[in-house]
Amino acid sequence: MQASKVILLHRVLDLFGDEADAARTKIIRSMQGQIDLLQVASDNYINQREAFKKAKIDSFREAVLSLEAEDPKKSWAKTTALNLTQEITGIK
Repeated sequence: MQASKVILLHRVLDLFGDEADAARTKIIRSMQGQIDLLQVASDNYINQREAFKKAKIDSFREAVLSLEAEDPKKSWAKTTALNLTQEITGIK
């Protein structure tokens, strides 16, 4: 479920073009960081749920907030991206 939201977020950010590259890069790095943490937790018999909570998946929220919504299409994309970010991270 979360993976599909991350993919959708990435696609929504495509509407911004190159100016959303930083946000897309942060999404990818954050998700890879989660995967790495879960692998380490599994290898070391650490509770994966606790490791997942420690992952900093909200780092790309600031990048989305900084995007300029210059027209209605980009305004919709920014709002949608922020809503998806909220769903993914649980941060309101």
